[in-house]
Amino acid sequence: MRSYLNMKKENRGGKRARSGRLPKYNEPTKIVTFRVPTSHIDNIKELIRDYLQEIEQKKLLINILDVDLSINILDTEKPQP
Repeated sequence: MRSYLNMKKENRGGKRARSGRLPKYNEPTKIVTFRVPTSHIDNIKELIRDYLQEIEQKKLLINILDVDLSINILDTEKPQP
């Protein structure tokens, strides 16, 4: 029988900081479950997927417009020769 004091400590596994999958969204998420008729599952999944893609596209467009606006402001601040 091995004594507890003579056992080698494992140095593998365990929790590491910033390990695991990166978050898909830049905000907290929550799992939502509800019952739907089986005939509507595919339609509902497609509807939610399209909605989330639309939101992401709007965010990208806003970021592009913000960058473009800041470039235009910087261009107008340059002295004219």
